Formats: sequence, structure tokens, C-alpha cells
Amino acid sequence: CRYHAWGRAGAPRDRGRPGIGGLERLGRPKRSERSERLERPERLGDRASPKSGIHGIIPAQTPLLAGGMGLLSMLCPDLYVPSICQVDLSRLTARGIKGIVLDMDNTFVDWGSSDIPAGVLAFFDEAKARGIRLCVLSNNLRKRVEAISGTLGIPAARGLKPMRSAFRAALALLGTSPGETAVIGDQIFTDVLGGNLAGMYTILVIPTSRREFVTTRIIRKLERAVLGCLARRGMLSLEGNEGLTQRSPTCRPR
Repeated sequence: CRYHAWGRAGAPRDRGRPGIGGLERLGRPKRSERSERLERPERLGDRASPKSGIHGIIPAQTPLLAGGMGLLSMLCPDLYVPSICQVDLSRLTARGIKGIVLDMDNTFVDWGSSDIPAGVLAFFDEAKARGIRLCVLSNNLRKRVEAISGTLGIPAARGLKPMRSAFRAALALLGTSPGETAVIGDQIFTDVLGGNLAGMYTILVIPTSRREFVTTRIIRKLERAVLGCLARRGMLSLEGNEGLTQRSPTCRPR
């Protein structure tokens, strides 16, 4: 073969170098080098989450898992509480939160219901007293969304979550910046993911009811797997869950 052990210019090549038929294999490490990399993976180093809160420090990972950890962090809320009534508003104001974007169904009202529990009304009254601006963000029927937001005396935005355009519409109504705004919802793939992508402080609550849209029930299975993964990695814990069942209690005064 013309190229056997010789370069294009006719100069002899080092026969000790790896090759097939004398041709050097470019860009592919030796088998021994590949094995060594697998046995002793390069560490990325501990990196802090760009958002403070429950995320904390993300442990060092191999490059292969770095992308997965990034996705997990985007699905991880800053705070996880049983219900909206367990959200400490003084804690939010201390963080500089001036506005709250609220999901509606199974966050503060049951799915398909327009009955607002007394405890939820008390929560909204306290938030207003503290000067926190409130806004509902939902892709539900406009008539129902406007009826519930009208009862609460707060504006409402409609949009498809987790699209950033939906959260920008809510921010425009509130007149706050992402860093001054919290999101409260019951789903990680809509409320939490969208809020994290928008740079907001995200709060996850346990759904108030088992009644949900059929597609939501399917997504819940994947959601439970993600929440379990976050908990095992120490990235998520439920606060104030003493004596509570898996589902959120109705948010009523005791």
C-alpha cells in the first residue's frame, strides 16, 4: 500500500505510533487512555446554584452527567411546602419579593371548582397588607379565570406554561422584575420550570385535589419520579410536613 508506514510527502513515519495499516487514527485516544478516563473521570468541581434557597450546592459530577444535573436544577423549586397557607410571607419579603405569580387549579382552588377556601382568602389579605402584588397565571378558560381573580381582586394573565412569554405577561401586570417575583404552583413541568427559566423564586405546593385533567394525571407519574430523584440527591425537602398526608390539606383556618 502506498501509504503503508509513509506519509504523503514520502517521509517515513514512526512505526511505534498507533494506526491501521500505517495510517494514524486522529482524534481517538488509545483504549488504555479511554479506560483510564472512565475509571478516573474528570471532576467539574462544586458549583453553586445561580439561585439561592433549597438548591444549595450541586455536587461535582462527571461531564456525562452535567447536563442531567442542569435539567434537574431547573425542575427543582426553591421552596417546597404542603400548601399555599404554609408559605411564610415574611420570609418572602425578607428576600426582596414584591410580587407573586399564582397558578390556580390545585394550587389554591380545587380543579374545576370556583370555591376559594377561607384560609386562602386570609393568605391573600395578608399578602396585600404586606404590599405584595398578586397575579393569577393560568391557561384555563378565560371566563373562569376572570371570575376567580375578580373575587380575589387581583389581575389575571393567560398563557401556556412553561413558555417565557406567559411569565413575561404576568410580570408586566405586576410591574416587578423576575428577581423580585415568586411563583407558586403545583406542577414542576409548568410552574417550577417556567419560573426557573424566567429567573423567579419558585415555590411548589402539593396539589389540593386528586381530580385533574387526564394529561396532567399522566405527567404526574413522571413528576413523582423527578421529585424522588431530587430528594435522593438532597436537592429537595418538604417543609412543614409534620403529620400531613401526601395530598395537601384544604387551606382552612384550624
